[in-house]
Amino acid sequence: MQLKFGKCLFFMAAVCSTWMNTVCADPGVDITLTFDEFLLPHAYLQLNETPMVLNVDTGSSFAFHLFPDQIEAIGARKSHQTRHTVDAAGNMQENTLYTAKDLSLNGIKLGETTIVPLQQWGLMMSGVGEPPIAPVIGLAAFKGKVLALDYRNKVMRVAETMPEAWIAGGRFLDYPFVEAPEGLIFNVKHAGQLFRLVLDTGASVSAIWNERLTSTFREDCAVINPELEYEGCQAVRLHAISSNGTRDPFTAVATTGNFDHMEGVDGLLGNNFLESRTVVIDFARRKLWVSAPPPPDAAAARPPPKAARPGPSVARVACRQNTTATPACTPCVRCCDDRRAL
Repeated sequence: MQLKFGKCLFFMAAVCSTWMNTVCADPGVDITLTFDEFLLPHAYLQLNETPMVLNVDTGSSFAFHLFPDQIEAIGARKSHQTRHTVDAAGNMQENTLYTAKDLSLNGIKLGETTIVPLQQWGLMMSGVGEPPIAPVIGLAAFKGKVLALDYRNKVMRVAETMPEAWIAGGRFLDYPFVEAPEGLIFNVKHAGQLFRLVLDTGASVSAIWNERLTSTFREDCAVINPELEYEGCQAVRLHAISSNGTRDPFTAVATTGNFDHMEGVDGLLGNNFLESRTVVIDFARRKLWVSAPPPPDAAAARPPPKAARPGPSVARVACRQNTTATPACTPCVRCCDDRRAL
């Protein structure tokens, strides 16, 4: 996640010609992304001119999860409010709310913003190890803005209004989604059955709760990534469904566990989906587009992600070295579930 900012000056408030609209279109800011060993995206950005490196986690409904010194640096004030959340593992946390007025992100004004102190949360799919802990920028930071996630070019773009150039060229399809407390929910299909998956940049890989599947057919997790290996790991093939009915295939880990506390969500649409696509979300107009994936031969020509190098959110992958020096990845899931807010 990095930056550059453009702003138009209008000399006539009442009328702006088509030519001026074209010339003065909001270009937004570009924020560089890097990808860590957990396959999660990190953004290099500035909050109120304070440089920070934050994990991008669309699976969190808060704007920011920050360390205490970062909260102090941006001038946030502690409120008398708390909010309880439940993660994917069913663990409840109490979050003290902080507010920052007139907060800006790389020059884009966010207005009054809610922040919570960073706590560790999440679920290791393999049941081994602890979820990583790193400061996070979540979904609420982009309220009323336009967000583009382009993993292939390692960039996150943010704009005040929709730059039509971002979806030009006929490569993008409009997707229906539901903006829920859990995040942005997509409809996907498997074996003729409809499921609801949260778009989650904090998920190293896509996941679907195994007990919700009616089909018994499973594949080895190597169909997702040859380096994804842990005992009992199984995968299924699904399709994301666009507004015009186009089916976009992808794979997900069939994750076993107790997810009764997430009855409205059947899994996570994670970074193995995002790595070959660009997602553009216009929060003000409630519109979302996804680029068509590359042809199979083009995808096969790309080298596999090195031990995973994208940033953080609801699901994470911790990688270790085995005796043959081949990275073996152990995914985990982190989820901030505000349906349980008290």
